[in-house]
Amino acid sequence: MELRQIEYFLEVARCLKFTQAANNLYVSQSTLSEQISKLEQELECQFFERKGKRIHLTDEGIFLRDRCEHIIKYLNDTIISLQSISEGLKYKINIGVLPTIALSWLPLFVAEFSGKLRGIQWSIKEEGSAKIEVSLKNYEIDLGITTLPSKDPSLSSTILYEEELVLIVPEQHRLMSLPNRCCDFVDFKDEPFIIYEKGFQLREIILNSFFKAGYKPNIIMEVERTESIKSLVESGCGVALVPKTCVNYPKPSHPHYVTLSSSPVRTVGILTRHKDFNFLAVDTITSHLLKFSYDIFTK
Repeated sequence: MELRQIEYFLEVARCLKFTQAANNLYVSQSTLSEQISKLEQELECQFFERKGKRIHLTDEGIFLRDRCEHIIKYLNDTIISLQSISEGLKYKINIGVLPTIALSWLPLFVAEFSGKLRGIQWSIKEEGSAKIEVSLKNYEIDLGITTLPSKDPSLSSTILYEEELVLIVPEQHRLMSLPNRCCDFVDFKDEPFIIYEKGFQLREIILNSFFKAGYKPNIIMEVERTESIKSLVESGCGVALVPKTCVNYPKPSHPHYVTLSSSPVRTVGILTRHKDFNFLAVDTITSHLLKFSYDIFTK
């Protein structure tokens, strides 16, 4: 099997049209067909079958497509990493993180980690839980810091910590006068409620918590970023449930919050692809993340 044959196969698998694939590859259709035929003969498999006027991938073709997409992406990443090394960079890593984490403790971690291992090149993308999983599988990121459990069993996960959600409220809100500033869902079930947009696992955790308590939130607004949620609450637009780290890190930023007697909890962790497709930088950062989270959230 040659790399050229893999590239030809992937283009046909993407287009499902030999004519279009040949045009995209700047080769003749006969050359493309010949190379695909040689690949099938070598591996003793049939990758395409014709149904009427269209071609479709066989089960073997689907399997090879999925594996080869990983191989090509891994090869490209290897080339980029080698170029980085030649330019004097130790590591280059793409990380997908939840906005709630990028807003809170991630800057502290980056500052600490960068001081220990100089020369790392960071690329940080803020995404929701669902998008992080897609980005990982598409090799757009190397590591994700997100809410667990993952909905994709093909990804590997490592738990960092668990944290409670707290109810943030405007200044001088009536709930601030409750004993020990602790309330139940019934105490704010009718309050104007601001919630995360779809695609964030936090939204599901919050809605499930309301459901278990027997209430339905009075949602008035759906928002993507925690910064915006906090600003809206401070302006008196409503109340919201946010992770406790978002009011404590990197420094106390929203003093007006109330705890819940039966608080929703989210599990934060690391998502990676299968071990075989990880770079040294992923393992290195994972070990530092585990130590950092233990020092900050466990001790």
